[in-house]
Amino acid sequence: GAIPRLSNIGQSKVPDIDGDITTSDPRTLLRRGTGSGYAEVDFIGIDQRRYRARWETNRARDNATKKLQASRQTLTDLDSEQILSNQSKREFEQLIENRLGLNFEQFTRAVMLAQSEFSAFLKADDKERSELLEKLTNTAIYSQLGRSA
Repeated sequence: GAIPRLSNIGQSKVPDIDGDITTSDPRTLLRRGTGSGYAEVDFIGIDQRRYRARWETNRARDNATKKLQASRQTLTDLDSEQILSNQSKREFEQLIENRLGLNFEQFTRAVMLAQSEFSAFLKADDKERSELLEKLTNTAIYSQLGRSA
């Protein structure tokens, strides 16, 4: 099932001088009156390596009154200091999923659960709850063994 609090995420609009943009658009990271901005998140992947995900955007010529430009995202392996992705949004998202071991919906559920939003977790169907718990506790191997026995 969908997470009620998040079911309409990305569908509401934020006013901009160039027209409204959706709340899921990374360009909403840009504070009013600024020409550029970014957000970074450091995390440890399921492979125990350190990563940094970065989303950035700007207006033309970094001028606060100019047109919004396309957002950019990069994923960097901090242990090797190697940029893994700075190309397509889909490639970036896939690399993040691979490093976390969770897709966006599973990650959102895990974060909500960690923030004491147990009702969203409890309202999920049995299969979704089971899959999420297996990934969070790294016990999927036991389910696989049980199925093959």
